[in-house]
Amino acid sequence: MPKISDEQLKELFKEVEEGKRKGKSLSEVFSSFGKRYGRAKGSIRNIYYSSVKRANGDEGYKTKVLGDREITVSKVIGFEEV
Repeated sequence: MPKISDEQLKELFKEVEEGKRKGKSLSEVFSSFGKRYGRAKGSIRNIYYSSVKRANGDEGYKTKVLGDREITVSKVIGFEEV
């Protein structure tokens, strides 16, 4: 997966928070962010979730990218688990 800059990653998390306050879906945020930087929304989604996962296990990374934000995501349930 191509990397994005730390500044872009910080911007992504900020936009996700802002989108949540405005009632936007994550998909909408990923799509608009992806268009701005010439990336597919699925790529942005993958970057977001892998960054959240990494931040939950790496305090230095969490501080660098998220500051004092606490980001949590729901467990994804596969079709075969329903």
